[in-house]
Amino acid sequence: MNRKKKEQDKKSKKTEKGITLVALVITIVILIILATITINAAFGEGGLIEKAQQAKNLTEESTISEQEKLNSLMDEYANMMAEDEEITEPEEPVANEVNPDEPEPEKPTAEDTLKAGDYVTYPSAQGDIECRVLYDSTSEYGVQLITSACVGNDVTLGDSDFTTSMNSYNNAISTLNNAAGVYNNSDYSTARCVGSNPTTPSAEAGYYTFTEFSSSYSGKLKDADTNYETDYNQMEALEINNIADAYWLASRNVNSYSSDSYFDVRYVSTSGYVSSSKRLCGVGSRGRTNANYYSNGLRPVFTLKSGIKVTGGNGESGTPYTLGL
Repeated sequence: MNRKKKEQDKKSKKTEKGITLVALVITIVILIILATITINAAFGEGGLIEKAQQAKNLTEESTISEQEKLNSLMDEYANMMAEDEEITEPEEPVANEVNPDEPEPEKPTAEDTLKAGDYVTYPSAQGDIECRVLYDSTSEYGVQLITSACVGNDVTLGDSDFTTSMNSYNNAISTLNNAAGVYNNSDYSTARCVGSNPTTPSAEAGYYTFTEFSSSYSGKLKDADTNYETDYNQMEALEINNIADAYWLASRNVNSYSSDSYFDVRYVSTSGYVSSSKRLCGVGSRGRTNANYYSNGLRPVFTLKSGIKVTGGNGESGTPYTLGL
């Protein structure tokens, strides 16, 4: 009995050793298979190592490509900046900014710049007024500006009373010149009414003497003059006489007939022509008189002082010259 048991134990131990050896062999085989698979996966064609190398190569190529594109963009930007520097004119330095001790450039004078017909903004005592150059420095009258349009309110000359109207007629030139003087800026100019003598605005004829008939008014009313002709002819040449508004000329006119004489002050009609049909005073051969009054616009003329500066503009209607001291 014991003997059988011992033999069975021996057989059992042999069997266990046999199983253990088989398991070891199987384990080794499995490990070899796994190792083979792992090696193939890592180092074989299309393996991890190859894919890692491909990824590395792609990354390097992408980096090089991006750098080339960046370099190309930088080159284009540099070229654009160079072209802008060539096209853009350098800004002139502000006077005295670079060198505070350097004086500002001298402004041109009105005598050197303004030409007949140019547009000019005149800084009058009543505010800026648009003017035209009536005479420039090539004339014998100096540089004179005339307002482009009538200014202020109309000026009334004459009266329904004969004596008052006669005095208004006699004082017409000084009255109109004084009205123009209200707009004068004494720092820049002197002023007169258009139609007065360009050199001597107060110039006028003596008293009228009746020759057609005897009258107690002989020598009491001023005579006619031709002062207006110089200004009017120049305005007509420059085509600035017609402003679609009637305005006074500081010049008298006398119409004498066999039985009557009429005294008036010339003006430019709304059509741009000289007229003298408005009779401020009338004297008849038998001593009868008549009187009237009329209103017209005012166009001052400014004679610029020497050395007035031109500070801006180009003399055209939209950008008239501006003046300064």
